[in-house]
Amino acid sequence: MARAAALARQLPHGGRVWRALAPADSHGPELLMLRRIEHNQRLWHWSHTKAAERGEAEPEPILLEGEQELHDAAVEEQRRTAADVAAAFGLKMGG
Repeated sequence: MARAAALARQLPHGGRVWRALAPADSHGPELLMLRRIEHNQRLWHWSHTKAAERGEAEPEPILLEGEQELHDAAVEEQRRTAADVAAAFGLKMGG
C-alpha cells in the first residue's frame, strides 16, 4: 500500500487518476498561476471603470473543475453549523 501511495504521488497533476479522485485538487501549478494572472488582468481593467468607483460588479476568478462542488459543500456545512448553534439557543433559522 505504501508503495502504491509513493508511486501515485509521482503522477502529474491533471492526470486521469487525480481528476477521478479529486477534481478540484487535480489542477497543476501552471493552470493555477494562469488563472491568477487572468483574474488580476480583469481586476486591473475593472478598477479603471465607473463600476469600480461605485464598488459594483467586481470580477470573480474563473472556477475550475470541481471547485463549485467544494464551494457548495462548504456553504452547506456552514448552514448546518449555523442551524445547530441556533437550535442550541432555541432559535429558528430562516430559509
